[in-house]
Amino acid sequence: MTSPLTSLGFTPGQNLNLSRFTDSEIQAAESLVSQYLLDTFPTMDFAKGSTLYDIVVRPTAAIYLISRLEWESLKATQSLRGVISNPELASDDVVNAILSNFQITRKAGSAAAGYARMVFSRGVSQAIQSSLIFRTQDGLEFKPAGAFRLIDSVVEETDIQLVANGVSQYVAIVPLRAVMHGAKYQISDGTPFTVNVQSSAFVSAAAFGNFSGGSDDETNADLINRLPEAMATKNLASRLSVSATIKDRFPNIVDVSTQGAFDPAMTRNAHNVLNVKVGGFADIYVKALSGVSVRSLSLNASRISLDTEAKNATYLAAIGRDMVPGIYFARSVRTDVSSISGFLITDQVRGLDMSPLSGGRPTNLVPLVVEGAFSRYQTLDVIFVVDYDESTGQTIEDQLAETMPVIVDAVFTEQIEQIQDMVSDRESGIILADYLVKAAIPCFVHLPLIRVKAQSYDVATDIRLEIYNYINKLRMGAPLSIDEMVVRIRSVPGVSGVALPLFATGEILCPSGDILDVRSDGDLEIPYKPHLGVVPQNTTFLVELAEIDIEVIVT
Repeated sequence: MTSPLTSLGFTPGQNLNLSRFTDSEIQAAESLVSQYLLDTFPTMDFAKGSTLYDIVVRPTAAIYLISRLEWESLKATQSLRGVISNPELASDDVVNAILSNFQITRKAGSAAAGYARMVFSRGVSQAIQSSLIFRTQDGLEFKPAGAFRLIDSVVEETDIQLVANGVSQYVAIVPLRAVMHGAKYQISDGTPFTVNVQSSAFVSAAAFGNFSGGSDDETNADLINRLPEAMATKNLASRLSVSATIKDRFPNIVDVSTQGAFDPAMTRNAHNVLNVKVGGFADIYVKALSGVSVRSLSLNASRISLDTEAKNATYLAAIGRDMVPGIYFARSVRTDVSSISGFLITDQVRGLDMSPLSGGRPTNLVPLVVEGAFSRYQTLDVIFVVDYDESTGQTIEDQLAETMPVIVDAVFTEQIEQIQDMVSDRESGIILADYLVKAAIPCFVHLPLIRVKAQSYDVATDIRLEIYNYINKLRMGAPLSIDEMVVRIRSVPGVSGVALPLFATGEILCPSGDILDVRSDGDLEIPYKPHLGVVPQNTTFLVELAEIDIEVIVT
């Protein structure tokens, strides 16, 4: 339990002692106390070297110095900026108390989630308890998303199928969730786990695909940056209030950008006889603190062509608008959860589903597919090729059947549907206004192998987090500065140098369907390409933690 004293960062006997003061400060305090006592008790001897000086003046001067420090620190807590500027005072208790005056609460982070690929030597039934710990070499801990039974024939909803992998082993894919919040839990595909499974058949466990969705708890610096929006009126009448309202109701949203009726990226309102933009329209682009998320969909793909000469077939897996609102693209298509590799994706075609929404909610006006990209109305047809496997003994027609069950891994921004429902609500929305919510247009950042000199290999995780947080917290339109990234890398304790030059490239997934490449060894900037639906105000840099490669040279 904290107290007014300890919440200011002071601990008696540790950092609350005379070592906090210089010799000149101590001597000045002793002189002040000695003079006061002489003026008050002129017949007594308080001169330096006297007994009273040692037993009265010195202790009183020490108490005076400490009390003055506490008072000055207490005054500083009356200003949030004063607290932030002094790390010793910036405890969560003090900052949270000040922020309550502005109706601001600290946003909690989120736990990363993903899958573990568990390998067994025998296909015997296994019980996986929800308390089981999966631990990485770095000490990151994960737990199963529930209690499961691994079995060769699924019966219950909590059963996970054990699938033979063709080398006398059996594989099961178990959903995991990080024990704690944090971006560092977004581990990469293949990261090995140590897990104490009570089974002699257990062989190994490793991450199956990159983990996603993890974010850190909000820092004091993040909180103070939210003050202007926090003091704005919570409605949907202005850009600032739209941003404040959405961030207040959806803590995972880190940035909001509104393109109004006459902004360059707004085109939905010009579909009239005169091709003139009219008022009452806005496109609201949002960016999540956790970056992108990944959702696995179980779908039935339809065969659209069969090539008996090439011995393959082309299939289409349709992702409806309500399956993954805010979808960017499909990362992979695989036949089942135990598949290591997926099929070759040859095309991804966006579409629109403008059928009426449930609950009587009004439907936005979205005339063109490009104008509905990354919104809750977008659909996505994933086209992929499956090769014929002669070893099965089946005919091409039987093996490459008209339909095929597949799992599609979709990359998207969370909460697009919920935010759209909020701004379209008949009670809280703007009457006669058409507000369309979209995921921010993504510029996926690619970095080369980053080499650093440091005292220990352990700094690699902290460096990845610094880079990840810097890029994913950039506001829409803000440039990605290589110099700033280098500064942040060097700020990690233990790092003594960064190999230069360092550069970054980016791939912008345009609403038009085009891929726009950007590159720089200085500031990476979002280009102005309104004919492709891309402007700095609606486009953002994104990076996945698992895509940041660090090589540490220990010095």
